[in-house]
Amino acid sequence: MNEVTSPSPPTIAAEIERLRHLPVIDLLAEYERLFGKPPRCKHRDELRKKWRDTEIVARVTSDGIDCGGVLYKTLTACVRNVTGSDWNPKIFFGVTPRRKRS
Repeated sequence: MNEVTSPSPPTIAAEIERLRHLPVIDLLAEYERLFGKPPRCKHRDELRKKWRDTEIVARVTSDGIDCGGVLYKTLTACVRNVTGSDWNPKIFFGVTPRRKRS
C-alpha cells in the first residue's frame, strides 16, 4: 500500500533563512498575508492627548510629525521629547490599549 504523506512544515530556522533572502516588498506581502495590513497614519491625521495639564497634538505632515510646532521624523521622537522618557507612542496616544499586568 502506498502511503501518502504531507510535507512537514519548515523548521523555524529554515523559515527564518527563507525570509532573510526575500526582498522588502515580498516581506511586506508575507506580513500582510499573515497579519493583515498594518495600521498607518495618513497625511493630516491628528493625535491628541492631555498630559500633565497640557494638550499634546501631533499632526502627520508630508515632512514628518508636527508636535507643538516642532517637526520630528517619527512619532516616537515627538513623544520622547514631550515626556522625557521612552513611551510607546501608540500606547501614549491611546491608539493601542495598554496591556494589564496579570
